[in-house]
Amino acid sequence: MHKFLKSFVYAGRGVWESTKERNMRVHLCVAAVVITAGLFLHVSRQDWIVLLFCIVLVIPAEMVNTSVESLANTVRDDLGVTYQRTRDARDVAAGAVLFSAIISAAIGTIVFWPYVFK
Repeated sequence: MHKFLKSFVYAGRGVWESTKERNMRVHLCVAAVVITAGLFLHVSRQDWIVLLFCIVLVIPAEMVNTSVESLANTVRDDLGVTYQRTRDARDVAAGAVLFSAIISAAIGTIVFWPYVFK
């Protein structure tokens, strides 16, 4: 049971570490704006589900991207692997974040449009 509870501490540390990245802070600020707008505009329960799903799509994608970049940097620096060989992994992880952010922005626009332009 102790190891199980300790895993929450490690996960919390991982969440905290991810907030040190600039892009994560940007995503968290955007999420805060979306949540504030949703509260202000009194979005429906179904729209909340969609908005929160989009947030939960982007934030973990950024966390995975951060971990891939960290591992790629370690491989490059400690093992002497060339940048070219780690570039693809970094680019794919960054592309996943970009894709999820673009789709989430489009969904957010679709959700908020009727509330803003009644």
